[in-house]
Amino acid sequence: MKLALVIHRYGADFAGGSEAHCRQLAERLRERHEVTVLTTCARDYVTWANHYPQGRTEVNGIPVLRFPVTRERDLKAFADLSDEVFYRSAPADRQEAWFRENGPQAPALLDHLRQHGAEYDLVLFWAFRYANSYFGVPIVADRAVLVPTAEADPAIRLDVLEDFFRKPVGYLFLTPEEETLVAGRAGRALEPRAIIGAGLDPAPDAPGRDVLDTHGIPANFVLYLGRIDQNKGCPTLFEYFANHLRDGGADTTLVLAGPATLPVPEHPRIRS
Repeated sequence: MKLALVIHRYGADFAGGSEAHCRQLAERLRERHEVTVLTTCARDYVTWANHYPQGRTEVNGIPVLRFPVTRERDLKAFADLSDEVFYRSAPADRQEAWFRENGPQAPALLDHLRQHGAEYDLVLFWAFRYANSYFGVPIVADRAVLVPTAEADPAIRLDVLEDFFRKPVGYLFLTPEEETLVAGRAGRALEPRAIIGAGLDPAPDAPGRDVLDTHGIPANFVLYLGRIDQNKGCPTLFEYFANHLRDGGADTTLVLAGPATLPVPEHPRIRS
């Protein structure tokens, strides 16, 4: 089969999230299918500033077509619009404007789907909240497979998603709970679908204490590995860890490993 995988950003240096999931699937699907990734030139998911050259390239042997972002995200406008559509009664056009402001805005990618979408047997889209998915799925709805990567946050409650979630011809979910969440928003069972999870490569032999000692990591620690971000629940993590320390867990250190988009509390038991 000839497959297109649509993702907001793509590269070998993205360690987690939808980007890593898409890359892992692309590199396994290519063994039996013709795979092309359609993405943007952005590397920074906050601003969507262009970073990579536009055009055709390869990442780990996978053909990648990159399309330029025409407008970076206006953070204040996006924050104001988020407050409007999440916490007030907002009409459909304002909710759709939220997806546009969330970005990335890459009209040439959508044009490619209009002009060449019928050349692919299936077009897979990661993830529901980004403009390339929200505006791209309807263009190729007769061959669109949605990988929503949905979670229980304010965006999932937007009214326009009921119709959007019904458009694809297939669905790939990471967990049964995600399937239940998205089907609930669509108002019906979503078929055909599969729960595929996210694979993990076998772990190498555990390093000795020398590596941890080099970084000053104590014997008792809890590791958070990923983006240090509001959308990942990190403020709640900090709150719960503070409660843990207050309730007698003073010998535990919270170790954060990942890029931070919010301030990390200054505390001798929190390392980043």
